[in-house]
Amino acid sequence: MRQIHFSYEFLSDTPGAKILSNRLIDLLESVERHGSLAAAVEADFDISYRHAWNELRAWEVKIGQPLLERGRGKPGQLTAFSKKLLLSVRGVHARYKPQLEALRADLQEAFVRALDDSRPIVTFAGCPDVVVLALKKFALDSPFFLDVNFNSSERGLEDLAEGRTLVTGFNFPVGAGGDSAAAQTFRKYLDPHGMQLIRFCTRIQGIAVAKGNPLGLHSLLDVSLKKARYAQRAKGSGTRVLFEDLLHASGMVPEDIVLCKKLAASHVDVAGMISQGEADAGICLANVAAEADLDFIALSREVYFLACGRSFSRSKVGKDFLKLLRSEAWKAEVSQLAGYDLNGCGSVVDVAQALPWF
Repeated sequence: MRQIHFSYEFLSDTPGAKILSNRLIDLLESVERHGSLAAAVEADFDISYRHAWNELRAWEVKIGQPLLERGRGKPGQLTAFSKKLLLSVRGVHARYKPQLEALRADLQEAFVRALDDSRPIVTFAGCPDVVVLALKKFALDSPFFLDVNFNSSERGLEDLAEGRTLVTGFNFPVGAGGDSAAAQTFRKYLDPHGMQLIRFCTRIQGIAVAKGNPLGLHSLLDVSLKKARYAQRAKGSGTRVLFEDLLHASGMVPEDIVLCKKLAASHVDVAGMISQGEADAGICLANVAAEADLDFIALSREVYFLACGRSFSRSKVGKDFLKLLRSEAWKAEVSQLAGYDLNGCGSVVDVAQALPWF
């Protein structure tokens, strides 16, 4: 088996932007975008057409596969192997995007902390979300550091209740009542006397499917009837809770769905499983499906809450945290992310006010 070594570099840390760059993959993606190597070089690279051809020929020797067509009618277009390579690379990138973004944020924070170790640390646990990682990076210029530990909505609330974190994030479907799976899952951790909720954002979840929706899936009922393989999230995650509520509303049970044996660890993992052909459908966020170039059928609008102790919201670092959330600069930072609405971000409400069924 040939051993091929790829090197990558981190790119712009703009939320939602591409994270890693590799010269070969960048060239092939540009050819795919523009239809030919000549058009790709002219649009995206400061090199000559001959230089680009020489680079690709060198890679063809290393890999042992043709990367561009050379015959009449479609010179300089991607071969079947190149298309397969791009599909595989995108699947891997999609699956590991949260870890890569977290690594980049941790490296940036480590550098800043080395220069200033006097700032207080706000610990965060809970539901994974790209906006939280964007907040971690944005907070590098604030009076505090944000230390993020993603687990799940339920685990994050448990950590807060037991004093292991200052802030946690969990998602709750808009309009869900006290008999919903979400209410039954989260109720036992919420303390209306000792905790408060901070509005962070609203976001859209739905079914992600392969480009073109080849199975014609538009609901969980379709997923069941067509025996589509469904990428399931772990128990305790907000998306798993949403899945259970949607099943109940459709008069179904989990046994009606063909569940993949492997659990998806995150929204991005769901998208990665679909991109790599390991699943036919799964529930994830709108922006995650868009970044993975998947089709998306919106199902639910949900509020992503931050929960904290009352003492935190009254403390100096808590007030600094809320000030940052309410700033126009922060809202502008993430305004380009699809499927998110930050109206009301940073407003503090009592548990019973935000969740009337409590």
